[in-house]
Amino acid sequence: NLTAEIVTHKWETFGLRWFSRCFVHQVACWCCAAFVCLDDTVGYSPFRVGARICLLTLALGYLATFAALFLLCGNNEQWFLHMDFSLFYASANKINFWQLLVVRNANELMLMVLLALLPPWYAGDHVRHSRFYAPVW
Repeated sequence: NLTAEIVTHKWETFGLRWFSRCFVHQVACWCCAAFVCLDDTVGYSPFRVGARICLLTLALGYLATFAALFLLCGNNEQWFLHMDFSLFYASANKINFWQLLVVRNANELMLMVLLALLPPWYAGDHVRHSRFYAPVW
């Protein structure tokens, strides 16, 4: 029971607080991405531009912080050295890096940034007239 008490104490003092912060951050990014993609006002829309700036700031800040923490602090930690980094053929007896919640959140944020950068009202003519753009968008 000592291990359970230690884990519970760490969750209550550290984990729950950071989980809540990451959750609120993710929901804010979801809302901003929805505003950017669903506001189809022709021309300039201050609400859409504000949501786009907010999304790009929040998402790119999260991605930069995640990358800096991993590269500066975590890349030589034993936890990460013994992980499985394969994308398609995950090892059954190792934790897969790409299945970590923080990494999945970063992947979602990268997709939201792409959505904010490439809607039809922001994409240039070269992108908009690509044969792959219309079916994907």
